[in-house]
Amino acid sequence: MSSSTSPNNVIQYHRQDYIYQKWTIKYAGDNSYYIVSKYNGLYMTIDGGEIKNGANISLKAYTGDISQKFKLDQ
Repeated sequence: MSSSTSPNNVIQYHRQDYIYQKWTIKYAGDNSYYIVSKYNGLYMTIDGGEIKNGANISLKAYTGDISQKFKLDQ
């Protein structure tokens, strides 16, 4: 992660226990959740709002729209 400002791409790395690899899960209602960076408080967001293979995931300021809500299976 290169910046603490919005927007910021999510990049997959091996675990290194850095603060920017830590997340908070917040209940968003309707059995969905927000995934929020502990590093900068930005919300994981599906760019374009459409979930499909290869969709870009970035971190952006809170909007509360569907592009920031995730359903987690057990």
